[in-house]
Amino acid sequence: MQLSKNLLHLREELKNSYVAHVYALEHVNSNHWIVHKVSLTQGLITSGDSLHTVHEEPWPGQKALKWFLEPIAGKISIKNSLPIGKQIRVDYTSCRICVMNAIKHSIFRKTLWNRGNQFYLRLEWFEKVAQQYVEQVSFMISRLKTKLITKLNVS
Repeated sequence: MQLSKNLLHLREELKNSYVAHVYALEHVNSNHWIVHKVSLTQGLITSGDSLHTVHEEPWPGQKALKWFLEPIAGKISIKNSLPIGKQIRVDYTSCRICVMNAIKHSIFRKTLWNRGNQFYLRLEWFEKVAQQYVEQVSFMISRLKTKLITKLNVS
């Protein structure tokens, strides 16, 4: 398999940088998200699945990351041991929050998703999305005002 120009560039950037960890999300079975953490310094891929599915074979994303990163990191082993909160029920949305929360936990030691904090974490993510939407709308209104004022001044 031949890499695209962008992937070759990314591999070269990783090779020449001080990046210790790379995180990747993988959409599996068309309805679920899992997370992978690659430790370039340890040569290890750890993965987290909020359903805690027993998966004997490597996930496709694990295989792809290993194939892509071994030329710069050396031999990479795979473990399904990345800490991740367990979904309370299969609802097709909790897994998205769980994978993002697992990354936050890994980097910043934030509390993992659990039954007690699930509503708070959902609200936290809703707030982030809503804030981005408000910023986009404010920017669009500002641009429209500028265009309108310019048009009125020209007329």
